[in-house]
Order: sequence, then C-alpha cells, then structure tokens
Amino acid sequence: MTDQLVAETLSRFRAKAAEAGVSSRNVELLISSFLPAVYPQIGGDGPVVVHLGGNNPMLPVGTGKPSEPFLCTIDCAQIPPNSTGLPLPADGHLLLFGDAEKLGQGPGPGYVVYVPAGTPTTEVPAPEPVRGSYEERDYRSVRVGPSWPSSGPDGFADPSDDESEMTVEDYELMDQLSDIWGEVDGNSFGSDLYLGGHADFWNDDPVELANEYEYGGGNDWCLLANWYCDDVVALPLPRMHWLIRRQDLADLRFDRVMLSVDMHG
Repeated sequence: MTDQLVAETLSRFRAKAAEAGVSSRNVELLISSFLPAVYPQIGGDGPVVVHLGGNNPMLPVGTGKPSEPFLCTIDCAQIPPNSTGLPLPADGHLLLFGDAEKLGQGPGPGYVVYVPAGTPTTEVPAPEPVRGSYEERDYRSVRVGPSWPSSGPDGFADPSDDESEMTVEDYELMDQLSDIWGEVDGNSFGSDLYLGGHADFWNDDPVELANEYEYGGGNDWCLLANWYCDDVVALPLPRMHWLIRRQDLADLRFDRVMLSVDMHG
C-alpha cells in the first residue's frame, strides 16, 4: 500500500480527520489496522484478470464434475506480486466455487481449485446456483489499496488500554472516519470482488471465528477472496468469503479452503 495514489489518499484522510477533530493517535491506529488488498475492476481493454460467471469452468483434464456452482477464474499472473500480503501463486489460475444460497461456513474441498500454468484443461459443467447462473463479466485491470477492518482495532479510543474492547463511542468514531474516507475518494479502490484484506461481513468475522473458535485455531486463517453477491438480488445482501490458512496457501493446499456465507439481517 505504498504507491503514490494510496499515499496521497492517506494524506488527505489524515488532514480531513484532523479538521474534524479526530486525534492523530486514533487515525494512525486505524491506518495501522488496514490490510493490503487487490480490487479487480470491471471493463477495460487489458488482459482478463478475472472472468466471473458461466457454468463450464476450464478444469484439468480428467477432473470430475465440481460439487459446487462455479463463480470465477482468477489469472494469478495478472495479480501484482506481493500486493495482497498473501503467498499467492505467481501464475496459473484460481477457480472459485460456491453458492450464496448456502448459509453458514465450513472447510472442505471443492471451494477453490488451482490450475497450474500449462496444465491441459477442458470445460467441465458445474452445478447451477440455486437462483440461476451468475452474470458473466470480465475484470481487466486491478487496483491495489487498503482494506478497512469491519470494526475498529481493540483499544481504539482508550490510550490507557490497548487491549480494551470497542465501545459504542468507538463505533461512532469508526462511522465518522468511514464518512471521511469516502470524502477523500478512499472508496475508489473498491470492487465487488477482491483478494486479500479484511473480510466484509454483517454478523461475525469469519476469519476471527476460524482463528479463535473453530477448525483448529492457530491464528493462521486469512481471507483469500471476498465477493459482494449483489447479483443475487432475491437475497438480503449476501457476502461470500473464501478463507485459507497461510501455510496451506503457500503449499497450494486448496483442498482445505473454508467457505463462509453471511447475509444482512
């Protein structure tokens, strides 16, 4: 998150927050909690970074029919190196699968498939999502920028206790800073689909749940991808999250990915 556009945005954010009377400590504490993320952008005339939608993903020859609906194909070679803070493959393709209709979460094979570069592939039909195929579209460029935490860091407004939990006043401050972030065009980094960063959720942080409460813990789970499922218009603003342990990602163990689906209300 050190390129010129990000640096200029953060500079404007600091200045606006100071004008609004927010302490520099709280501003810097929030900024320190940002994580880098890659935001593919729809349209453009470059090579396809992400192709979303369709029911016939290109899978290695001999692969059986997927157990989950197909969402998208990500060309890893088009993702800037070290842009997500995750040990992503340098080339090849990641294919994401899942159905926004299925609430809940859990680890298991089939949610992400990695196809190494040069692997012979063929079209394989995947199950159709419950509410119909996802709209097809191409993302042909990316933006690299900060990903906000869905809640502020612990001890956000209490200089005497860095381990304190968020209070009502802290959340109000987060809302204020979020509005300021929008005023300085910080939201321009966003996209309905992104890689790395913080999970965007309505109820419980899926990364926190995986790290602290379920699936072996170990504080090694991270967000691989996040999708705002606004195409699924009959559902209350669903969010889909693909989670993986960092070591599994480095080892290309995508059979251990966890899928989480969260909805508003």
